[in-house]
Amino acid sequence: MAPTTEELSLESIPKLRGMANYQDWLCTLQTVLNSKDRAYWGILSGEYQCPDKPSSWGAKVPTPREAFSPASSVFGWKYTPDRVSRETSWDNNEYEWNAPFKNHFDASVSEWKTMNIFLIGLLHSVVDESHESRILGLRNAPDIFHVLKSHYEQERAAVILQLYQKLTSLRCSTGDNRYDFLVKWRRTLADLKTLVDVPEWLEYNAFVTSLQGCASNVALLAPNNHNYLTANMMEVYSAFEHLALAEEKAPSVAGWVSPVSNRGWGSPIPAPAEKDW
Repeated sequence: MAPTTEELSLESIPKLRGMANYQDWLCTLQTVLNSKDRAYWGILSGEYQCPDKPSSWGAKVPTPREAFSPASSVFGWKYTPDRVSRETSWDNNEYEWNAPFKNHFDASVSEWKTMNIFLIGLLHSVVDESHESRILGLRNAPDIFHVLKSHYEQERAAVILQLYQKLTSLRCSTGDNRYDFLVKWRRTLADLKTLVDVPEWLEYNAFVTSLQGCASNVALLAPNNHNYLTANMMEVYSAFEHLALAEEKAPSVAGWVSPVSNRGWGSPIPAPAEKDW
């Protein structure tokens, strides 16, 4: 969970220890840096690269803080270095004529380097020692951040796939404990949603598929939600819980399973004899 505005400080950034706290670490890091100065996150994310000498001095190169200041006319501006061939010559007349632009360019480079040094120190302080081998020797904060993010994004993708496969493999058949199934379903879904957004139409489609052994229940689930594109999962889950509750209270018949009986949870009870009907 990201820190509140009252808690925003560098100390509130947790140490990155692994996939378990990667999302929290990333969210908190971005929130804290943006609260300190939007330029810090702009540099770290690579949106603002270190300025390189432009091919001409026709325009002022904004400093990192100018580029990310809401009050600036260049807010939202994205800098793309216009790299110049090393053979390009800069004579004294050109330098003197464009001195104001040149001075501002030097200030932009100096500010980027200062913020970069700060970010390098910060990243080394908010990662576990196990990550040092990956980032040791890297001199740019954006490069360090890219290495860390790439490593965990790959691991994150693998975990997402694993959780999705686990979710879609869950099945609830006639005779199964509906509540136990729903607890497993919601727990797995919650783990998946911490890593990626799951659209309701996909959630509905997967949930109904998991009930393939209970076709009669599927037909009764939230009649207004048969169209998976407009499904309301709160209503679907509520309807499923009502079905489970009704099944507990209903008299058992041949082929059904009574969730509560003297034989134990889930034990089949034979149908009454014809003379008892």
